[in-house]
Amino acid sequence: MVETGTQDLTKPGVHYDVKRICTHCDYNQQLLHNDIALLHLNSTIVLDEKTQIIALPVQAMEDDDDVLLTGWGALTSAGGGGRPKLQKIYLKYVQLERCKELWDNDSRLHADNICTFTQKGEGVCYGDSGWPLISNGHIVDVVSWAKTCTLGFPDAHASPHFYLDWICQTMRGNKKCSCNA
Repeated sequence: MVETGTQDLTKPGVHYDVKRICTHCDYNQQLLHNDIALLHLNSTIVLDEKTQIIALPVQAMEDDDDVLLTGWGALTSAGGGGRPKLQKIYLKYVQLERCKELWDNDSRLHADNICTFTQKGEGVCYGDSGWPLISNGHIVDVVSWAKTCTLGFPDAHASPHFYLDWICQTMRGNKKCSCNA
């Protein structure tokens, strides 16, 4: 199910059923490479003042660009479940090479990832996977994974810019989720 038009889960918006999930054909669950999917819904989302389209990225990010993370995930590593109100935090984009250095060249970091960073005690946490990161009116990242909640390491995200060809091909109505551009 997808819900639109709300920032408070105690005040539901409009629900849409998912018809099909199209996971990238080269997704590696162990390393979390190609950690991206598209949802095909049973009906068209109705646009209004609370539900709008967001553009795909037109260019790659630059080091230290500001990004906005929104999501309903936990606020601490203790978990405690999601939050009923949409949470927001501004993060800084970190170039992949710098991110790899901070992570001691962790094998999970891959060309399809971009990283964000902020001060210790802030960032991606449990329940944030799949939520968007936005910069200049474009969706620039989709939360993929983090080392541990808010402990001072960069967070890793799947970059829609890296997957533009796959996204466009899949959205053109192909019957199968394909990696052939």
